[in-house]
Amino acid sequence: MIRSFNISQDIKIALIFCLVLTIVFIFLPTINSETNIEPAIKASTKTKIQKEQQEPILTNTKKQNTNIIKKTKPMLVLICDDVVTSSQINKINTIKENITISFLPPTSGHKNSAKIATSVSNYMVHYPMEAIGRKVEEENTIRIDDSYNTILKRTKQLKAWYPNANITNNHTGSLFTKDGQAMDRLMRSLKELNYIFLDSKTVGQTVAKKYADKHGVRLLQRDVFLDNIQNRQYIRKQLKIAVSVAKRKGKAIAIFHPHKLSVQTIKTSKDILKGVNIVYIKEIL
Repeated sequence: MIRSFNISQDIKIALIFCLVLTIVFIFLPTINSETNIEPAIKASTKTKIQKEQQEPILTNTKKQNTNIIKKTKPMLVLICDDVVTSSQINKINTIKENITISFLPPTSGHKNSAKIATSVSNYMVHYPMEAIGRKVEEENTIRIDDSYNTILKRTKQLKAWYPNANITNNHTGSLFTKDGQAMDRLMRSLKELNYIFLDSKTVGQTVAKKYADKHGVRLLQRDVFLDNIQNRQYIRKQLKIAVSVAKRKGKAIAIFHPHKLSVQTIKTSKDILKGVNIVYIKEIL
């Protein structure tokens, strides 16, 4: 009897041991799995945060990109030379762009050009200068043999007529702007009256830069003439060149005249001009 009891006890102990082992093998993987949940979540959260930091903030990025485009879009200055009448102003206004007007000084043939300028907010002065072989010229055109006092007097008169203008460009002047002594005297007078000079570049041998530098006069230069040939296809081609220069340099200056064809062609060439901002000349200073 005693032997039988001992066997029974041994069996019970063995069964209990097996039961314990079974429980351990069943639940141990679960315990290990639960132990690893937090690191897995932390790793996942860390990856998500890193990803969010790397991704751009769309709202701000869009706003910043818009500002960058606005600031870096090439600028094109369109200047209309030879303006003397209000009807020309009205015609130019039909273009509906920021056109800079360059007024010729009053003469017996167009007495009211200075008066008309008072109704225009952005304009400059178109300074008549001696040309090569030109038989017909504006009254009081300055010449290469004019003295400094003569040129200074003329420059002061322009300032009196157009007090709000601080930029002037040459009207004709193919002879004058390549003459060193004449340009030396002109730049000296412009400096005295705080003018900026835009070289229309009516001649390739212009010495405007040399004498502007000498006298500390700020110098701008025309990049493209749009309408020296009165032909629609030609004007559009010149507009494309002007836009190309603006895109390459960031800004460009193009000059045209108040001819009906010129105005109409520019007005209907928005497809060419859409890649640039048309700005007044003061905006590139």
